[in-house]
Amino acid sequence: MATQMAVASPVVVEGRGRPEVVVPRIEAAIVVDGALDEPAWAQAVRLAGFSQLEPVDGRPAVERTEVLAWYSPDAIHFGILAYDREPGSIRATNADRDAISGEDHVVIYLDTFNDRRRAYVFAVNPLAVQQDGVRTGGAGSADRMFGGGTDPSPDFLFESKGRITPEGYVVEVRIPFKSLRSSNAAEQTWGLSIERITRERDGSEFARTLIPRLEVEIQPTRAFFFRAVAEQRAERRAALADARTGAPLNVDGEPVGRAELDALRVDLLASYEPAPGTAVYVGYGGSLERSPLLGPAVLQRTSDGFFMKLAYRFRR
Repeated sequence: MATQMAVASPVVVEGRGRPEVVVPRIEAAIVVDGALDEPAWAQAVRLAGFSQLEPVDGRPAVERTEVLAWYSPDAIHFGILAYDREPGSIRATNADRDAISGEDHVVIYLDTFNDRRRAYVFAVNPLAVQQDGVRTGGAGSADRMFGGGTDPSPDFLFESKGRITPEGYVVEVRIPFKSLRSSNAAEQTWGLSIERITRERDGSEFARTLIPRLEVEIQPTRAFFFRAVAEQRAERRAALADARTGAPLNVDGEPVGRAELDALRVDLLASYEPAPGTAVYVGYGGSLERSPLLGPAVLQRTSDGFFMKLAYRFRR
């Protein structure tokens, strides 16, 4: 392997199962440039031995991925070496922020309270275009550390730099601690999950159409505030095939055919603040999906939620 993607690391941890990893603290200030050539990277812990999650959970990954991790006094650092036998097939563009789902990318999940209920999401493509959000636990979490759905509306402050090489691509990510919430314990245990999505291998296509994200805010008076956010997501995936042989892939004895999804997410928030420091919040969130049985223009409600919150600031 060419030296431009090789970084020596004294500690290597295989990623199969749920290993415990001690991420070293290193007193160093670096430049986020995607080179991974500072001395700190040679002291980082190295995560390797990744396996597939989809289409067949547990199989060895088709392409090799290695992750370097360490933290400094003010941030946690990741260096991702994504090897690819066909680097010319890597899908990456200088897309808009939060619009890399249809491209090759890597995703870092940080569960800073280690309760598997909520995780910060930081994703970058090979050119370091960013995507982020918050993933909350829910149905479907049995096959991955963080199930449920991802809210893409938060925009966190973090740095990233990437480059495509003759062996694949390299991504460097720096996440400041001030962008995260965690406990105040002197010693902390976080949950960490790393995903690499290789679009050329999984045969899937993703697109966000019509309204990638529409947000409307209205404040008719000082006391009343209204906000509506809508996002449509169209997902198309070709029938799955073995990356090496091209043969159809079977799950539970059945071939995995073409899949389509057309979903709309709507979130509504209203607030009333009769006096400074006192406010009432009422919100609603709902998801709708197109049903082929009802026709192309009909959406069915698949989930919804309602909340109310009262905030009051006590004064002496």
